[in-house]
Amino acid sequence: SDDPPFQFVEFNQLDSAREGCAVCSLDLTSEPERWQEAIHASVKEIRKLGVHGVTQGEMERYVGAIMTDSAQLSAMGDRLSHGDQLAYLMETVANGHTFMSPENSYVVTEKALATLSLEEVNEAARELCSHIVSFNDECKPEEGPVIVIACSPDTTEASGASHVTEQSLVSCLRDACQGEVEPEEEVIVPHTLIDEGDLRQAMEENPAHWEAGKFTDGTPDTPADKFTRPFTLRRLNNGVRVGISQNKAESQRGYL
Repeated sequence: SDDPPFQFVEFNQLDSAREGCAVCSLDLTSEPERWQEAIHASVKEIRKLGVHGVTQGEMERYVGAIMTDSAQLSAMGDRLSHGDQLAYLMETVANGHTFMSPENSYVVTEKALATLSLEEVNEAARELCSHIVSFNDECKPEEGPVIVIACSPDTTEASGASHVTEQSLVSCLRDACQGEVEPEEEVIVPHTLIDEGDLRQAMEENPAHWEAGKFTDGTPDTPADKFTRPFTLRRLNNGVRVGISQNKAESQRGYL
């Protein structure tokens, strides 16, 4: 939608050493007059995930995103700060996880995702969303506490919004968990919008090469075969200008 009812929404599941368990949280922010609509929209998506799971296409895209993040962390290697490493080690020990280097984590992640099936993912999704799905009157209630916290303006008369009360909040949550949810339609997302054959032909017919960078403020031109510090200006033969700046703080990272 080009006009979502919320300004921010996030669904998380984290191991909590302090609580001694896994904590699921749904955080959202909305305009005062649209808080009920925001709850309905957010809860509906979580119920859809818990009831129907993800599609094969969605799983493939999620796997790709996880591997990209893992590869980026692995590329940083020993450039991670001591503070980040120490915080990670303390969290790992507190939660009973396994501490490993970014390189080993990448290898393990790759092997785990290669053997993961869609059925296993959807089974985990059902467990992850069970506390929301169980609010439906036709489902068995889940054991354990469910905590809801709402922060709202003191006055809402000017905007015409309805004030958030304990009764209205609980009622809105219960209403949002009723009714049927339709499964997500499978959407095929192509890896590229251009046919590989057409792309190869275009590259052969229009070979790219660098040209000297030209400035208008009197700065000497940047030769096409020379890097300058801390900033290099290059220009491709199709006219596209590229500014390059090295970032020594992060591995395999630069600014364009």
